[in-house]
Amino acid sequence: MGKTKQATPARSLARVKVHGELHEVSDAKRDVTLHRSLTDVWHGRRGDDDECMNAVCILHNAGAFPHDVLAVSVTKSRAYVVDRPGHCVRYTLDEAAGTAIDAHDATGIAEVGELTLYAPKGQARKGANHGDTPRPEGAKDRTRTPRGIGAVGARRRELVAVGALAEGEAAS
Repeated sequence: MGKTKQATPARSLARVKVHGELHEVSDAKRDVTLHRSLTDVWHGRRGDDDECMNAVCILHNAGAFPHDVLAVSVTKSRAYVVDRPGHCVRYTLDEAAGTAIDAHDATGIAEVGELTLYAPKGQARKGANHGDTPRPEGAKDRTRTPRGIGAVGARRRELVAVGALAEGEAAS
């Protein structure tokens, strides 16, 4: 009897967890500009990537997208919009949006206004070859000599033991 071959995927698929479920990721094709209202800021949960102010804004403005919006997860630099079960579309955010997220997480206050979700371009695209990035001018061309993990762990344990011993002597 012959062995049956298992089918292997043609390419590895990027996956991300949104609302506790894994979804395959594809990049957005075009930018989307939304208006973040005061209601979005008030209803957004601080520190929750699935229900933050930008996620609430995206859900309120679902009609602005060229695809369905079932669920959303937003980080400081990325937004993942679930458009169908098991699949989501990735957008990038600019630095100002990340700063607004930090401000809202810290104080619950953020500015209302435009929120632009960008289609990933260049090195931000899924599957881009990140290994061919040229070195900045003046950067040293050297290779790092790997250090054994045991040496670092042993040194750390020694420092902890000496610190614990010193604390124990001080307590006596």
